[in-house]
Amino acid sequence: MHLNNVQYDEVVMAQNDTITLNFWAPWYALYTQFSSIFETVSDVFSDIAFNKVNVETEETPAHLFQVRSTPTITFMRDGITLFSHAGVIPTDALKKRLANLQELDMAQVRQDLLNAQPNTENQI
Repeated sequence: MHLNNVQYDEVVMAQNDTITLNFWAPWYALYTQFSSIFETVSDVFSDIAFNKVNVETEETPAHLFQVRSTPTITFMRDGITLFSHAGVIPTDALKKRLANLQELDMAQVRQDLLNAQPNTENQI
C-alpha cells in the first residue's frame, strides 16, 4: 500500500499489527531493484502490512521517522519501532529480519523499554 499523510495515521498509528514502512524516492536509481525485493518478500509474509511512503510527497511520516536517505525500511510491531535501516536489504536478509521480528516476545520488549527509562523519582 502506498501511504499518504492521512492514511499514515489510520494504518500505522491505529493498528497493533506488524508493519513495514519502505521510505522511497522516485529518483533513486536502485528503487526498482529494492521495490521488487519488497514486493517479493511481502508475498511470503502475508500477515505483515507492507507500506510504501514516497518521501517527496509525504513529508510528515518521513519527518517523524527521521528518514535521511532512501530507501529506508522501518519495522514496527504493536506500535513500537523495532528496526530501521537505510539502504537496500537483500531478499534473504529481509526475510530473516522479518522472521525474527515475528518471534519477538512483545511483553518482554515493552518491559525492556520500561526498564530502560531513566528513574527520575529521586532527582530534584
